[in-house]
Amino acid sequence: DLTGPNLTAYANAPAKRLGEADLGRLLQEHLRSRLPEHMVPAPILVLPDWPLNASGKIDRKALPTPETRSDATPPADEDEAILCEHFARALDRIAIGANENFFALGGHSLLALRLVAAIQDSTGVDLPTGVLWQFPTPSLLAPWLRAARNLYLSPRQRRCTQLSADQPLKLFVLPPALGFSVAYAELSGLLPEVTLYSFAAPGSLRTLQGDADIICDIQPDGPIHLMGHSSGSYLAFLVARELEARGREVAEIIALDSYWNTLPSDDTPDQEIKDNVDNFVARPGRESIRAIYDSSRHFRERAYEQTIRYFRFLMSPGLDKDSPVRTRAHLILAEGHYDREEDWSPRCLGGCVTHRGHGEHAYMVAAPHAAANAALIRTILRGHTV
Repeated sequence: DLTGPNLTAYANAPAKRLGEADLGRLLQEHLRSRLPEHMVPAPILVLPDWPLNASGKIDRKALPTPETRSDATPPADEDEAILCEHFARALDRIAIGANENFFALGGHSLLALRLVAAIQDSTGVDLPTGVLWQFPTPSLLAPWLRAARNLYLSPRQRRCTQLSADQPLKLFVLPPALGFSVAYAELSGLLPEVTLYSFAAPGSLRTLQGDADIICDIQPDGPIHLMGHSSGSYLAFLVARELEARGREVAEIIALDSYWNTLPSDDTPDQEIKDNVDNFVARPGRESIRAIYDSSRHFRERAYEQTIRYFRFLMSPGLDKDSPVRTRAHLILAEGHYDREEDWSPRCLGGCVTHRGHGEHAYMVAAPHAAANAALIRTILRGHTV
């Protein structure tokens, strides 16, 4: 049926020698040997007789509509459920299972483009047009969505993502140099008394000012708590200055192993930045992201593009990194850096308190060190020094 919304095949066996399942299977095998997967019509419905109209021609309106298979797998999470709804809507079905193949259910290239556009509009995640050929089921596409969302690979992304449940105490975290919100994912479960808000990587001062708007909307009154790991601390400093200029009180900046004298230079080669992205994704605990990252050139290029833009912003000569803020800094040193000389006091007029953190720089907010550093962060947020 090439006139309807789906690519569906119908067949019958006049000799009645084959059962429905056998004939459908044999026809699919035959077609797969000659056609790409997305051009194989399925399901193939086997009919005992063709329904005919008054003119003796096949009555297309009387052909049965394919139904969802009884063995279809239900969605395992919210992302799969959303995708199942989009797949079903595109295929004009009541419902489909998370394990069902878009093309095997009758989808074709035009429907695929419409489906990708609908998913992008609904989720705000930037999808390449060919993603359905690589991940044709909701269960396969859902990890792509999650990974893209965690790496903020979307021009329509939300600037801020709430990582944990609502609590009175709120902590706004700014992304490290690679700009990925996934860096703080483990902390969100280790600070149950805190609502963690993670921001996407900025590409301009105007974007950073917009982040200050978001913070004020989320927390319209009271002292604001800011934190960043590595280069994220410099962003926290810039946001703090913007907030103070608006008359808001910043309680503190929690800086995880951040040193003003080690800011990257503006002549850092693009390839070096790309290598840093590759190394980040290759770390333990990033397996779900790495699977998508390794298999999708589009995904990698978007990650490179975003990170290079973030680096260039941090390195821009016109960015004021010296005008001080009134708040206090809490500098948490990584293991191996306890003897480093760094003082945020010239930039934070409220002073700088130094703490000994846990784990090497790259692993401070990841297992097995995230829990110990979360306890230290909790102590700081309670207004104590250790």
